[in-house]
Amino acid sequence: MFFAGRETAVLLEGVGDMGAEQWNLVNESTEVKPNYELDGRVNSIITYLNIKNELLIIGWIDNNYIYWASKTKADDREKNEQIFNYLAGGSFETVSETRRALESIGISYEEWRHFYKECYDRGNEKEPEKVWKLSSGAYYRQCDIQQHGRLFAYDMERMLNAQQEKCRAREADGKYLEALEIYLKKLTKGEGNDPYYYDKEYQLIQRLKAESYLLLSKDERVRSTYFQIQEKIHSLYCIYMSAIK
Repeated sequence: MFFAGRETAVLLEGVGDMGAEQWNLVNESTEVKPNYELDGRVNSIITYLNIKNELLIIGWIDNNYIYWASKTKADDREKNEQIFNYLAGGSFETVSETRRALESIGISYEEWRHFYKECYDRGNEKEPEKVWKLSSGAYYRQCDIQQHGRLFAYDMERMLNAQQEKCRAREADGKYLEALEIYLKKLTKGEGNDPYYYDKEYQLIQRLKAESYLLLSKDERVRSTYFQIQEKIHSLYCIYMSAIK
């Protein structure tokens, strides 16, 4: 992936406090030894938010390893800005796995899976202006690089309210819960009868996956039902992949 490491570090010099490393849960007590060579940079920053406005920031190397994990409040703009700037310009050596790092502060894998997720991926040499690509389709531009940490902190601060507004509109005063329950029954039936159900209902599944903001609904019933839908989708995917091997 494209990463102008030295250039970015110079551009970010003086932006944020490099003391941010004190919040990193990837340390000697959670360290693991990777099975292959790593390049020392964070390629994706993935944020996880729960209904309590608690924010997990994970600096992913790839699908297996991380250089960074921290827990803050989403409205702590100063700290979240410092963390983003540190991840964007830093070079890392200590490696861990997400589950191991989070368990060190008492966050179980089961709890972590209930968080709402958004991704910030590094750009590539084909689109150098797009330094960070967001899962929403937006991006942080090269010309604004000094403001990236501030933009990130702002995005985090408003995330819970923004997603709950989407929930409110989607839930339609409680009417959508019934539809979610119908979808859950449908997926459950497919799970037990057809190993190719994931492929057959691909369009429905993709639409449901796009509604992950429902994990932040103020209605516990909506959150619970949607989480069960996520679990069914994952199960259907695994069944399908096993069937086509």
